[in-house]
Amino acid sequence: MINRRLWVAVLVAGTALCGSARLAAADPVNLVGNGSFQDTIGFDPSQTGSEVTNGNLTDWQISGCLSGCTAGPSNQYSFILQSDYATNGFYINEFNEHDYFYGGGPGASPQGGNLYAADGGFQVGMLEQTVKGLTVGQTYQLSFFQASAEQKSFPGAFTASWEVGFGSQTQQSTGMVNATEGYTGWVKDTMDFTATAADEVLWFMATSTNSYPPFLLLDGVSLTQVPEPATFGVVAVGLAGLAAVRRRRRVPQV
Repeated sequence: MINRRLWVAVLVAGTALCGSARLAAADPVNLVGNGSFQDTIGFDPSQTGSEVTNGNLTDWQISGCLSGCTAGPSNQYSFILQSDYATNGFYINEFNEHDYFYGGGPGASPQGGNLYAADGGFQVGMLEQTVKGLTVGQTYQLSFFQASAEQKSFPGAFTASWEVGFGSQTQQSTGMVNATEGYTGWVKDTMDFTATAADEVLWFMATSTNSYPPFLLLDGVSLTQVPEPATFGVVAVGLAGLAAVRRRRRVPQV
């Protein structure tokens, strides 16, 4: 006869494990600061400040220009856009003017609020931040929303994607095919990286097949730890124990 106390222990342990697993799955910790680009300093798109600098976007930094540097190495053609940019446009400090996307662009992202936009062919640079407290050898999943659009007065089809770096590792996001004078809708992309140090630099760089100029939009950046397989194994043992207890209870006692 199976010890009733053992049944109770298995039941309690299995239930606790299942509850913990559900909690972990429901509330993953995002290790990226300001991944929705809501926290800004001195940002006023109606006048100046819509271009990203190292002082106006909390937790993020920008590199100098890496390619297409017609205005010098210190400039970068990237912007903080509000959700109403389709009608109100975005302010270009460098040229002292507002500009717009053909068709207004894809509109607000699924994340809502502000978003980040960068040109993939003109004064291209990197958006980056250092993610701290990582576990070496641990896998982390990066997810984000992306879209593409085309600045008015610069027509031409292109394919664009984000080049993403995590430490010494790089990956390319899913390519977005943008028709002439068009834009693509918002899509969610994910990729996995393995930490090789406790602190890693996460960065995004807009890339494109041409310089029409092709704009890439970004929002909802999240980096979360991928659960260890061993965790699933322990939960499976608890569930198996629960099933055994239930089957035993169905057997009529003689």
